[in-house]
Amino acid sequence: MGQEEYQELSSFLRRFSRRFKLLQGIEGICLTAICAVLLFGAGIGNTTSLPPLIAQVEFAKEDVQRVVPLIVAIGQGTYAFAPAAFGALRALSPAEATLVFAAAAIVQALAIAAFLAGRPRNRSELRPRVKTQ
Repeated sequence: MGQEEYQELSSFLRRFSRRFKLLQGIEGICLTAICAVLLFGAGIGNTTSLPPLIAQVEFAKEDVQRVVPLIVAIGQGTYAFAPAAFGALRALSPAEATLVFAAAAIVQALAIAAFLAGRPRNRSELRPRVKTQ
């Protein structure tokens, strides 16, 4: 990891520790609500900071400028339409949560499959990176 990645990680950890200190002394439903807000906030932060870092590691330098906007656009589209899709499934399901949990499990299984399918089988499949100075 380079200097920028360490700075990003340390910034995230500082924000997380400050938020965690806020939780001391809070109980019950308020604690649950605060934890939900913190988890949501951590997700939003990772949505904007992680794609460039991942793209720099996984793709050649000339591809990064196209990959990052594509990753962010797919993420934003998913965040925009996923609640409506899950809400429609919940409304259609006779046992409210059954279809929602099934759909969430399918989405997770597809994400795992995409991750495994994208991994190179051996080192020879890795694209060489050209370092320019």
